[in-house]
Amino acid sequence: MMAANDEPLQAVSSLDRIADAAHTASVDGLLTEITRTWSGMVSGIVRTGNLLIELKSQTGHGEWESLVEARLPFGVNVALRLMQIASHPILSNPERAADLPPRWSILAEMVRLDADTLDTAIRKGVIHPGMKREDLRALRFPARAPGDASAIPDAPAEPPPEPDVADMAHAWRVIHVMASLCNSSVEEIMAPTRLSARATLARQLTVYALSINNGWNATRVARVIGRDRTTVEHARGVIEELREDPDVDTWIDRACSVLAKAQELADDQPQRIAAA
Repeated sequence: MMAANDEPLQAVSSLDRIADAAHTASVDGLLTEITRTWSGMVSGIVRTGNLLIELKSQTGHGEWESLVEARLPFGVNVALRLMQIASHPILSNPERAADLPPRWSILAEMVRLDADTLDTAIRKGVIHPGMKREDLRALRFPARAPGDASAIPDAPAEPPPEPDVADMAHAWRVIHVMASLCNSSVEEIMAPTRLSARATLARQLTVYALSINNGWNATRVARVIGRDRTTVEHARGVIEELREDPDVDTWIDRACSVLAKAQELADDQPQRIAAA
C-alpha cells in the first residue's frame, strides 16, 4: 500500500497530463523512427515491424490505420506485412540477417514458406542476400528420399532462455507499483492488445526503472516484460524525453522513490521473518 504523503502522485489532472504527454510523445517517436528505419537492411525492416506492433498496441484500430496512411511512407497493407516479418521466428532472428535479402517485399513472400523449407533454403544458400523476387517464386525443393539425411533440415535453434526467477519477482514488484501510481492494472499493463494512456505510461516507467535504476540491459528487460528490445529502447527514450519537463521530472523522481521504498521493504522481509 502507498503512504498518505504519496497521494498527490495520483492527482487526476497531473497524472492525466503526464499520461497524455507520454502517449503523444510515444506515438510521435514511433512514427518518426518507423519512417527512418523502414527500408535498407534486414535489421531495419524487422525493427520497423516491431515498432509498428508497438504503435498498434498504443492506438485504437481506426487510429492506427489513420496514422499509418497519413504519416508513414507506406500504407496499411505494407505495414501489416512488415509486422508479419517481425513476428516470424526465422526472419526476425538477428543471426539470420546476413543470409537474407534486404528487401521487405521478398521477406514478406518468405513468410508464406513453411519453417522447414525456409530454414533448409537458407542453410543451402538457395536464399541469399542477392536473390530477386522471381528467384523466390521459382524456388522448388526436391522431395525427401527415404534415408536421405542431407534432405532433413537441422534441428531448430534453441528457444530463448526463460527469465531468471529473481528477475521476474523484481519486475513484478515494479509493475505492481507502477500500476498503482498510474491508476492502472497489472493485467492491462501486460496485455498484448491496445493499452490506455495510463497503462502505456506505467509500462514505459517499468521499463525505465528496470533499465536505469537496476542497470539492466534491453535484452534482460525485454525478457521479463514479454516484449522485444525495440519496444524497450523506445519506452526508455520516451521517458527520457518527458523528463525535460521539470514537473514531469519531479513526478518521475517521486515515483522512483516509492519504487525504491517498495524494494527496500521486499529486501528486508526475509530478515524480519527469520528474526520472528
